[in-house]
Amino acid sequence: MTQDQVAEITGLSNPHVSNVETGSTKPSLPTIIKIANALSVSVDELLCDNINSLQSSL
Repeated sequence: MTQDQVAEITGLSNPHVSNVETGSTKPSLPTIIKIANALSVSVDELLCDNINSLQSSL
């Protein structure tokens, strides 16, 4: 799924979706939920990948 598609489904702007993906901004809980729903994953699945990546870099 492209950033454009996520932005369209969630009602978020494309630049905001891009900033969330690159880690340039810290999304609010409602934004995280919208993105998880758009991707058909749980919030836990969405965040666990980020936590695992963060732990790997430490």
